[in-house]
Amino acid sequence: MADISASNWNEQDVLNNSAAPNGLPKGAQPSAVQLVTTDTRGAVKRFWNRINSFYTTTGTTSALILTMQVAPAGYVKGERLAFFSSQSNTGAMTLNVNGLGAKSILQQDGAALAPGQIVAGSATTVIYDGAAFRLENYASNPKFSGTVSADAVSATTITGTLSGNGAGITAINASNIATGTIADTRLPATMSGKSFTTDVSINQTLSVGTTNGGGIEVGRTNGTASPAFIDFHTSATAVDYNVRLNATGDTANAGGTLDILSASLKHNGAEVWDTASLPTPAVQATQVIAGNGLTGGGTLAASRTIMLGTPGTITNATTNAVSTTSHTHALTLVAGDITGALGYAPVDTLAFTPLVTRTTSLETRATNLEGRATALESGGIKYVGRASPGGSTNFSLGGIPIDAKRVTLVFYVSTAAATAVWLRLGRAAGWQESGYEGSWSQHVSGSISGGATAADRFQFAGRGSTLHRYVVTMLRNSPSENTWFVRSEADRGSGFQWFNGSVALTGNLTSLLFSNDSNSVMNGQVDVYAE
Repeated sequence: MADISASNWNEQDVLNNSAAPNGLPKGAQPSAVQLVTTDTRGAVKRFWNRINSFYTTTGTTSALILTMQVAPAGYVKGERLAFFSSQSNTGAMTLNVNGLGAKSILQQDGAALAPGQIVAGSATTVIYDGAAFRLENYASNPKFSGTVSADAVSATTITGTLSGNGAGITAINASNIATGTIADTRLPATMSGKSFTTDVSINQTLSVGTTNGGGIEVGRTNGTASPAFIDFHTSATAVDYNVRLNATGDTANAGGTLDILSASLKHNGAEVWDTASLPTPAVQATQVIAGNGLTGGGTLAASRTIMLGTPGTITNATTNAVSTTSHTHALTLVAGDITGALGYAPVDTLAFTPLVTRTTSLETRATNLEGRATALESGGIKYVGRASPGGSTNFSLGGIPIDAKRVTLVFYVSTAAATAVWLRLGRAAGWQESGYEGSWSQHVSGSISGGATAADRFQFAGRGSTLHRYVVTMLRNSPSENTWFVRSEADRGSGFQWFNGSVALTGNLTSLLFSNDSNSVMNGQVDVYAE
C-alpha cells in the first residue's frame, strides 16, 4: 500500500512499470491488474480525504491532533492537509498527525500565529514546509504585511479585533472607530490648532509647559463674552463643585474680577478667612477721629494711634469736664469715704493737735537718726539694724551684707538669773552648729546648764538684773574667706575685758541668733554695724 506521494508513483507513465501493486510491467498476469486497481483506488481516496477537510481534529488550544483512518508513511514537504479544527488558538499551536510528531503551525510567512487565527469549527488547510506546517487559509483575524490596498473595501465598520503595531500603514481614517486605544506614538506631536467641541475628561495629572514656559487659557473663543470658571470637587463623581474660581468682567489685561466661591481660605494649613467671620473691608479713605480728651487719628492708609490727653489737676473746685485734649473730674467726699480712706474717723482740730505735735517730734528724731546713719555710711560703716528682745527667750537679726568684712555688735544683756546668753552665727543654709573655737567660760559664773556646749556657740554671762555691755567684733580677711575671728569686749563692772575666738562658716555670714541656756528672760537691745 502506497500513497500518491510515495516515490514509486511517477509522473511519467512509462516509469510506473514496477511489480504490482506498485506498477504494471509488460507481460504481467491478469491477476496483477486487480492489485494495481485496488491500491490506486485506496491511494486516491486517502488523497481526497486529506485535502478536503474530511477529518476533525482533537486536542487543546495549543496542540491539535489529527487522526486519519490510514496513517501517512511520514510528513512530505509540500503536502497539503485539510481538516476541521476542534480548537481556537490562543497563541502558538502545533499539529500531530497520527503520532508522526507534533509540528508547529505558522503563518504563511513563517511568523508565529496570532491569537484567534484558527477558530474552532472552521475548515483549516495547512502545507508542510519540511519542518513545520504553514497556515494556508485564515478563519478570521488575518495578519498582513507589506502594502495593503483597501480600495475595494465597502464596509464602514470593523466588528472584530484589529491587532498589530500598524507600522506599515501610512494613513487611516479613524472616524468609524467607536472603541479602542490609540498608542501615544500614533498621536500627533502637537495639538496646535485642535479644538474640543464637547466636554473632555483627563483622569491623570495634566502637565502644561514647554522650554519657553507654559500657560492655560480658560474662556470662550467663539466671539461671545461670558464668565470663565474652574471647578474643584472632592466627591467620588463630578456631580457638583466644592470650590469654584469664577472670572467675570469683559475687560482685557487684568481688568476683570476673580470670585472665589468657597466656605474658607487657608494658606499652608492656616485659615486666612471663612465666610462666617469675614468682615466687610474698610476703604483707606475711612477716618479714625479722636474725640474730646483724645489726640491722634487719621485715615486707614496707615497705622494710627489714639492717645489720652493729659488730665487736669483735681481740686475741691474741679468739675467733670472734657476739652479737646484734656479732662477733669469732680471731687465729692462724704464721711464714709474719709473713714475708709484714712482707716479712722476724723477728729476735731483740738483733739488732733497733740497728735500732730507728736508726729513732728518723731519725724525730727527720725531725721537725726538718718543723719547719724549717713555719717556712719560715709565712713564705710553701714548700720544694719536693731533688735529688741522685749523679754523673749530668743531672737534673731538678719540682713548682714554677704560682702561684709567686719561686723560689730553693741548690746546690753541682763537675765533674771546668773545664766548664759548664747550667740550663734548663721548662713543661708541655716545656723552653724560646729566649728566654733575659743573658750568663753570667763564670762560665766557658776556652772553651765542646758543642752548647749561652748564648742558650738559663743556665750556671754548674765548677772541677774545687772546690765552688762558687750562689744563683739567679727572680722574676716577677704570676702572669699569665711573664717571669722571674733573679739569680745565686756564691761563686767571692773573695767573692759576682751577675749578671742573664731568659727569657719560653710557659707556667707547672713544672720545672728541670740538665745538663753534656760527659760530666762532677755532684755535690752542689739545694734549691728557692717563694713
